Amino acid sequence: MLTFFRNVGRGILFSNLFIAACAFSLVWQTYLLLQLPVQLWLAWLAFLATFLIYNLDGLLPYKFNQNIVISERKLWLVHHRSLLLESISLAGIISFYLFIRHGQTDHVWFIAHLVIISLLYSLRIIPQKNGTFMPLRNVPLVKVFLIAYVWSCVTVILPLQTVNLPIFTLETGVLLLRRFSFLFALTLLFDIRDFEKDRITSTLTFPGLFGVRLTKVFSLFLLLIFAVLTYFTEKGNVLLSLELSAVIAALVVWFSHEKRSDYYFLILADGMMLLQFFLVYLAVSSSIS
Repeated sequence: MLTFFRNVGRGILFSNLFIAACAFSLVWQTYLLLQLPVQLWLAWLAFLATFLIYNLDGLLPYKFNQNIVISERKLWLVHHRSLLLESISLAGIISFYLFIRHGQTDHVWFIAHLVIISLLYSLRIIPQKNGTFMPLRNVPLVKVFLIAYVWSCVTVILPLQTVNLPIFTLETGVLLLRRFSFLFALTLLFDIRDFEKDRITSTLTFPGLFGVRLTKVFSLFLLLIFAVLTYFTEKGNVLLSLELSAVIAALVVWFSHEKRSDYYFLILADGMMLLQFFLVYLAVSSSIS
């Protein structure tokens, strides 16, 4: 029985279902924070698109030829490659249907630029002096900015667009900055996790340039920005829930280092997004009741 649950847990984590659930939860959270009716189709679209993009990234052929230690996750991907390819094909079809069914023409160009960034993130298309090509993620220090930017746009701007609210307002800007700071802080942890791999593949990241300790300090500073902005823009139980999520995330940052198990980052670092959603959901529910 224990083996069964362990295999199920690995499948949820390594297949990117867990991170896709995080995208789902952050979209829902935005509607809760702004007291708007939840558009579940967009949350599901974010879930499916995240599942598709992350698995495409993980299944790229060149990643299996890198001169790095094959991780448990990479081995799992190799063994379940066919199933994942079928799953992401289905996810792509359903995503397309959801957008055609519910999306609006004004969203096309905004979504298109996010899709382009997500694809360029992993594909080797940027020419180098030696005649080879590299993905956008290998451009020095760019990776974390791109991830935080795309996630912030998907989970803040798109929900506003679906209910035809203006996106160029002070309230939207602060919410976007809050979300960006929180996500940037978490994303830096994966640079810490990948410190050795990025060093082998000559990818310059924050830990590679400034060291792991300073990267953690910067991550904590970003969480402080999130906490301060939240303090001045929220109140009551919602404020407490968001501040609590920042404190717990800070503890995850504090105890992180490059030797930590992959599970630490996949469950705790990514899990901070789900935790924040559940705390906000409980806070909003208690306010209504």
